Amino acid sequence: MIRARELAEGVTQFTMARRVAGRDLYRVAAYVVDGILVDTGMAHTARELVEALGTYEIDAIVNTHAHEDHFGANRVLQEERDLPVLAHALALPVLADPRRLKLHLYQRFFFGYPAPSKGEEIGEVVGSARGTFRVVPTPGHSPDHLSFLDESRGWIFCGDAYIGGRERVLREDYDVWQMIATYERLRRLDIEKMCTGSGAIVDHPRERLGKKIAYLRGMGERVMELHREGLNPKQIARRLFPGDRLVRWVTTGHFSALNLVEAFLHVPGIQVSMM
Repeated sequence: MIRARELAEGVTQFTMARRVAGRDLYRVAAYVVDGILVDTGMAHTARELVEALGTYEIDAIVNTHAHEDHFGANRVLQEERDLPVLAHALALPVLADPRRLKLHLYQRFFFGYPAPSKGEEIGEVVGSARGTFRVVPTPGHSPDHLSFLDESRGWIFCGDAYIGGRERVLREDYDVWQMIATYERLRRLDIEKMCTGSGAIVDHPRERLGKKIAYLRGMGERVMELHREGLNPKQIARRLFPGDRLVRWVTTGHFSALNLVEAFLHVPGIQVSMM
């Protein structure tokens, strides 16, 4: 299921999800911005996205990062439109061989494995005949994560660099301290709007980013405090982030409160005993 809406002149959002029993399972978004396509969604909706993009002029694809729900239609768009795909250097081997992702069952069900695609390393600026982006490194969610700043509008297309809410679980390969650094970097930018990989559009982003930073730093301090008191990571997770059983079950442990606690305990430059 693909839904398109125009956000501004030259900017169209496409949201998509695998639909089961009349319900969207997990929504992701792509954006056409002045002839540049930001992300291509999941493999399960690749053909639908290609059809939805039929009348749009597109000069290039940029991928925010090489997770399976962000480059699912790369291959078919390259085959049908001969479009270049630009991404972080670390993403290129994954685009070429998506089986490197070793997806869990829930990921295969929600999103599917993308077909291989050929990417090129992106520079500091990417543009089309109609507009340009400044490329902003935003690691944490993944080491190859990039965001794309449209300075003429003050909008940033940030993929999964920003996800709303308060983290109570974390994927095992996320870096929470890099996430905090990324939020601080984004907060220093002159931006009016964040367009996220889930389809959420965040107005007044500096305020939202400030709250996210304060929450994560506060929770990090609390985790370290309990660790100094002698609690092990499992005990801290049960104390601070109870109720993660369902998400652990669905993701077979890929997301959990324990992952979040252990990420906080991996402080850059500091050796913390995990007991």
